[in-house]
Amino acid sequence: MKERQSRLKAIKNLIKNFSSMAELKTEIEKRRDERNRSICSEFKKLKEKDTSLSTHRIASHLAEKYNLTAQSVTLIVKAANLC
Repeated sequence: MKERQSRLKAIKNLIKNFSSMAELKTEIEKRRDERNRSICSEFKKLKEKDTSLSTHRIASHLAEKYNLTAQSVTLIVKAANLC
């Protein structure tokens, strides 16, 4: 029982430290994270709107909008487990 409680306490500390990691990010990292969240959000909406659209077609559209390559957008989306 004590071992379980110590594990839970360790996990809570990790979560607490992880949430404070966001404060350590630079402005560029924060902007990149926000951009990636926007890309993932739009990808999800477009995929739900029309399921017949391919991942590459959606990635190409978003790449043009965000001034990235389609491969970059695909990697962002894959990292978020959306495709």
